[in-house]
Amino acid sequence: MTSASPGLLPLAGVRVLDLTRLLPGPYCTLALADFGAEVIKVEDVERGDGIRAVPPLHPGSRVSAWHLMLNRGKQSVALNLKDPRGRAALERLVDTADVLVEGFRPGVAARLGIDHASLSVRNPRLISCSLSGYPPGSPYEDMVGHDLNYLALAGVLDLIGPRDGPPVVPGVQIADLGGGAQPALVGILLALLVRARTGRGQHVAVSMLDGSLAWLQRAASVYFATGVAPSRGQLDLGGGYACYQVYACRDGRYLTLAALEERFWATLCRFVGRPELIPLQFAPERQEELLRFFQGYFQTRTRDEWFAALRDLEVCVAPVRTVAEALDDPAARARGLMLETEDPQLGPMRQLGTPIVLSDTPARPHAPAPALGEHTDAILGALGYDAAELARLRADRVIR
Repeated sequence: MTSASPGLLPLAGVRVLDLTRLLPGPYCTLALADFGAEVIKVEDVERGDGIRAVPPLHPGSRVSAWHLMLNRGKQSVALNLKDPRGRAALERLVDTADVLVEGFRPGVAARLGIDHASLSVRNPRLISCSLSGYPPGSPYEDMVGHDLNYLALAGVLDLIGPRDGPPVVPGVQIADLGGGAQPALVGILLALLVRARTGRGQHVAVSMLDGSLAWLQRAASVYFATGVAPSRGQLDLGGGYACYQVYACRDGRYLTLAALEERFWATLCRFVGRPELIPLQFAPERQEELLRFFQGYFQTRTRDEWFAALRDLEVCVAPVRTVAEALDDPAARARGLMLETEDPQLGPMRQLGTPIVLSDTPARPHAPAPALGEHTDAILGALGYDAAELARLRADRVIR
């Protein structure tokens, strides 16, 4: 294998216009920026991306810590797209772009004249990605929504929580990130590959409801095969098996057990002195008995004591760590997921990196998150706007 130049980034030379807000779209374009794409955030002139105001603020500043992490390496142009002059500026940007990502509700981009059908007439090489909550053409397309709503409609939320309890609000945004941002990123990269062969762009359509529904891989296979929909806490990989479970320990902390393969389960049963349990691993009528035994057994030591005792036995255990424990793990830093970045105004800060590791052309975060409209003059100036014209547009609140 030949090593690539240390300065090479896979997406260098690709210009991305990011019209999205909050989490799903910016997370998608963050990965593009980390791998070298020029990502231009097109923001509203009045308040910009709403993520800028989400607490907590970075210590000693009035800037959202979440914005600083989600939008590093990007540039900001502030345009009023409701004004024809603002849309005209965007169209001139489109002429220079490779990718446009928007997160409007279905139909809004078309009303503004910035849908793929309209923009591809100007730039046939443009790849447009529409990232919506609910899919166009569905009964829900006009509804507002957030992560929890998409998970609920997709049936995912019904599988999260204890058997006899209510659905549990996830601690991370599953639909936004796994159902929206990641499929959008894959779709954009696939479209770039196709364009390299055909010379033409295309439209990438992603909805977070569809993306969440696609997470029902195991549940769907059970339902399609048996006609019986799995219930919360009863699906084999969702709390139904004692060998795939979360157990409370003596100190009130938790240990995960995922001894699905027979050899892992057999090793555990022999360790606890109960080899007769080995053939009962998947017996439906014995799961409650197995659960009660292991619930009592794991109460005899602390979480860390159990992990130390079992980690080398190949029984598939891991402690349920706090967020702080996970983020302070030296292994995560060694993998490049914990970044130590430097902002010229705010100083050093910790951020999460991109979880894609390429051997020859790794991600390389290269700049801090932009202030609202920080790059408006430079980018529009490169499109031919002179200083007087920029001043007039700024006075009329068309740009910032």
